[in-house]
Amino acid sequence: VSMATREVGVWIHKGSYSELETVYKQIFSKHLPRLGRFPSGDPIYDVYLNKPGEVEEKDLETEIHIPLSGFRCIIL
Repeated sequence: VSMATREVGVWIHKGSYSELETVYKQIFSKHLPRLGRFPSGDPIYDVYLNKPGEVEEKDLETEIHIPLSGFRCIIL
């Protein structure tokens, strides 16, 4: 069995799931360009570290995983 390796950017959001759309917009419009990185086009996925009912909505934690391309852009 062989598995391809890839670099994945991971961000952790603490708060309501309803805020995730705004977080994604910030990642794509600010964080990735500042880092000079681009998504690879592979599926993006979230990992939910806890659940509603276990913690208050403000304490929900979500990992956002974005596979990155091998290409880097240097912004001057």
